[in-house]
Amino acid sequence: MTNSVAPLMAEETRVNIAYVLDQVLILLSDGRWHTEEEISKMIHLSLQETGAILTFLLRFAFIQKDEEGNRAKISPLTEEYWHRL
Repeated sequence: MTNSVAPLMAEETRVNIAYVLDQVLILLSDGRWHTEEEISKMIHLSLQETGAILTFLLRFAFIQKDEEGNRAKISPLTEEYWHRL
């Protein structure tokens, strides 16, 4: 792989990750609890990929998980911001 191709691939990867993050937040924007399996099926990702995305969103407080850690939903602050868009 030449150096001229690497930046293009990196940009494409960033765009794909941003798209997936958007899709998860759109799904969770209904304010209801969703299981990882449900999210995985709806956005066509593996459970491992979905888990990584949810971990990222949880780390930065975009989402919250239930007490058992089995379900996720959009956080109140993110929901408030989301409706302003």
